[in-house]
Amino acid sequence: MTVASPLVRNLAATALGLGLLLPLASLPVFALGAWDKAEPLVIGLHLCAALAAFALAAGAVQCPALVVGCLRHPFVLLPLALAAWSAAAAPFVALPWLSLAGAPQSGQGGLWPLDFALLIAVARMVRQDGLLWRRLGLLAVASVAVVAALKAFDWGWGLSGGRHLLIWVAAYYGWLGLVLPVLVLGDGEERGRWWRWLVLAVAVAVVLASRTLAIGAAGLLGLAAAEGVRRRLWGKGGAVALTGITALLPGLLLAMVPVLRSSASLADRYGLLLMLRHEMSGWGWTSWLTGLGWGRTQDVFHKSLHASGMRLWDGSWTFMTSDYFHSHNVVLEALLSAGVPGALLSLGALMALPLACDPARRAWGAGFAVALAGAGAIWFPLGLSLPALAMAVAALAPPPFPARAGRRLLPMVVFALVGMALAGWAGLLLRHGLEMTAFQNAVSAGASDIPDLPADPRGGDLEAAEIISHAFLGFESVRSAERGRYLPAARSMADYLRRRLPETQTVLLPVSGLSLMAQTHLLGGLTWLGDDLDLSGQLWMQWIDMAWRLAPERGDLAIPLFTRMATTGRSDLLEAGVQRVLSRDPRDPVGLYFHGLLLVQSPDPAVKRAGIDRLRSSIESGLDRFMPLDPALAPLLRQQ
Repeated sequence: MTVASPLVRNLAATALGLGLLLPLASLPVFALGAWDKAEPLVIGLHLCAALAAFALAAGAVQCPALVVGCLRHPFVLLPLALAAWSAAAAPFVALPWLSLAGAPQSGQGGLWPLDFALLIAVARMVRQDGLLWRRLGLLAVASVAVVAALKAFDWGWGLSGGRHLLIWVAAYYGWLGLVLPVLVLGDGEERGRWWRWLVLAVAVAVVLASRTLAIGAAGLLGLAAAEGVRRRLWGKGGAVALTGITALLPGLLLAMVPVLRSSASLADRYGLLLMLRHEMSGWGWTSWLTGLGWGRTQDVFHKSLHASGMRLWDGSWTFMTSDYFHSHNVVLEALLSAGVPGALLSLGALMALPLACDPARRAWGAGFAVALAGAGAIWFPLGLSLPALAMAVAALAPPPFPARAGRRLLPMVVFALVGMALAGWAGLLLRHGLEMTAFQNAVSAGASDIPDLPADPRGGDLEAAEIISHAFLGFESVRSAERGRYLPAARSMADYLRRRLPETQTVLLPVSGLSLMAQTHLLGGLTWLGDDLDLSGQLWMQWIDMAWRLAPERGDLAIPLFTRMATTGRSDLLEAGVQRVLSRDPRDPVGLYFHGLLLVQSPDPAVKRAGIDRLRSSIESGLDRFMPLDPALAPLLRQQ
């Protein structure tokens, strides 16, 4: 049997070992960027994958047949195919670099499946060294135990006023509970009973710490699927079918069975489905082929927010106070991001687990596939669990069969270049994150010398929108005597909005600008900034037009401006704005409402009745989803 040299195995094990410690990269000491607990994870994942690529490059020189054997398996080839398809489709989407890099909050883009494939390949290589593999298993158990303890501490300390040590959303850590037993116990090696119970106890502890019923239910479903294989209730084909059904059925049931939406969390998921369905209903064949590109889900949500069927103004919908950047469905996310080919490859990667695993571990493969499919149908992982997931997948694969390899130089050069590219990209993200952190610190300190808001190398403006929104929200509570200190920061961010809004593809950036306008001109929280920043009503309308360029059906974005026009007697401007809304959608409830308000002021009874009809139509079209209804309207609407 061909075996990699100690140097190659140790380099590969280092990549995996650092990956197992990746969840701890969210600790405050590593904080950087707008999402200071998530962005270090993205950088760390790319660095681990870069080390894995360097290990494969070294292996291509020392044992090329083994490297080819580690790569030639569906567990590796399917994610590689998804990465290749994402790269091929990237030039045809609006934000190609963002599609490769993924959203800043997760890093799930075209590079994500490449990272995953590289880590699986080196895990298959390390798997040959039983001692080294067991040491990594011990590290995995220790790492997950520490994560469970830290999340338990977070729930106690954080709820009593302290800052969370790890990511606030604990569900991301629950995935480690699904992965750990397979990683440590699913490789076919015999171990003592106490060790099995310890591993299961740690896995259960992290699932409990995640406080996510869906993850626990997915784990139980996986156990049932594994038991069915052990009892020979179904075989390989049945396990593959069960995996596919588990991945697809929850979304279909949520769309078709209204009673399921009685739960607040499932009603929230249904709102996401409605927005995604609205977006896809307008797709042409090119969009179905390539998708919109990775990292665009948040834009889709804010473009199609009106289609959610949810009330947007009273805080009853979790979405409005949260940072949703994923569809909460792994296959649907791939469809949105990489088209039908991406969805098929994503689903195929799940179904391959029971199909292509070592026959001796078929039950493990079936249970693991169903658990991942169930969890992925209503939730999603972050990169923190990807290295452990890669090791679990490698544990289920048959031993790599050395294959004939051609020249050693070519694969060595390819893997070395991939490693350098990933390491270079991680370095670029690190520099950008540090620049973003420096900008935020300068804003928070009220520094007089504010650097320009750094341009995102991913090409989008999600980070800028996040930072600008939070900064101006913080300015609302600044005391009068200290306001002057924050004017340089306010000017810098307002200038960024003026420069970027005409060309941005990120819906949230104009939304952030419109929020600033509303606080300055209507709500009063930032009135003190209005004159200094030259935020005129004319500019406000221009920014609404820029928002409508990206989200043409979001008439609700104009509610604050229309309200100000109505209360300040600018009927001429209000009429012009309302007609812009109604020209796009004659049934837009916001347009109908404000047009009705204009018409009911007419002394002509016929015009006034037409205004009342418009107000009634606005209510029938769902106005109460976008703004509270004025009680004073009730007597008016009762008129015949």
